[in-house]
Amino acid sequence: MREVSGFYSKMKNLLFILNIAFTLVFLFVMSYSFSRLLREAITYFTGNTIIVITIYFLLFYLLYFLFIFVLKYIEGFVLENRIKQRKQKFQSWLRRLINKEIITFSFLLVGVQVIYFFLETSVNAWWVPMAVLSIIALNAWELLPNWVIPYYSRHKDLDNRQLQERLLGLTQRAGIRFSRILVYEDSRAKAVIFGFKNSMRLILSNAVLDYAFEEIEVLVAMEIAKLHKGYIWKKALIEAMGMFVTFFLVSFAFFPACEKFGMEFIFDVETLPVLLGVFFVVFTVVWFSLNYFKRDMDKENDVYTLRLSKAPEAFVSLIIRETQANIQKDRAIYFFEKMLCAETQVSQRLMLAQDYAQNMLFEDTHRK
Repeated sequence: MREVSGFYSKMKNLLFILNIAFTLVFLFVMSYSFSRLLREAITYFTGNTIIVITIYFLLFYLLYFLFIFVLKYIEGFVLENRIKQRKQKFQSWLRRLINKEIITFSFLLVGVQVIYFFLETSVNAWWVPMAVLSIIALNAWELLPNWVIPYYSRHKDLDNRQLQERLLGLTQRAGIRFSRILVYEDSRAKAVIFGFKNSMRLILSNAVLDYAFEEIEVLVAMEIAKLHKGYIWKKALIEAMGMFVTFFLVSFAFFPACEKFGMEFIFDVETLPVLLGVFFVVFTVVWFSLNYFKRDMDKENDVYTLRLSKAPEAFVSLIIRETQANIQKDRAIYFFEKMLCAETQVSQRLMLAQDYAQNMLFEDTHRK
């Protein structure tokens, strides 16, 4: 199983590298040769900016999809079938892929329309509203599934008295109090804490009720650690700063890059491949730095979780559960782990739990 996991991760990372390379090549070719021709062909039939951008991006996205289709086929069909032993048919896989791409295209089209609206109306300060909108969209994407959906889903009070007593004991050690402990229908968030001070509520996914009590305690301790350390607000602040820096640097480099490719008006949609290329490079560099701080915050949360739960074995068991559920994150290539992943490496989290267990054993021995 471990060898399969390692091979799967290496293949995913190799395909990821190829995907980046193919994308950069595509953007360069479009910027250098075909982007202006494509825009001119569209404007020959209509001068409406919204229609021109829509048709341009539709053709641009279709060309990109065809350009990297082989990689998507290898990753999503061949690799998934052989490693995860799935028996999906090509037609059903292709249909799901197309449906996914249509949804992705729809969201990106809105973003492209908004970007070029600000580029045309405020050519010097377009990056400010785009940074603000990106921050709002990023936080909504992360918080809505974890906070809003569980809160408004159908839920009921936890009826397991033993588990309830253990969780209440855990919260007392943390110096907080839950007014209610609820269970809701399964979703992406396994545990969520709502409210302030004496009105706080803990909502658990019904999927975690099959876990061992110690694992559930560790899971809740992780959420308490985020609350105690102000993780959510610190993370949102760091990402907001990152977005402002990213868009500022993109705006600074965008016009000179367009000049290099002979593009005079940056608010013309033919500059889209240049804009995407500059954004990709700047975003990668900025997020490389930001992820260092986010991984450091994750480590602080893990340390607090271990001290609060005093259950390193359950901590390790819970991490293994998460790793098996998301096998592609295991044993990632070091460069891409550091560059793009905001989460602490699984091996480092396991070593942290092992060190804590050894410290507990050492302290118990000296007490005796």
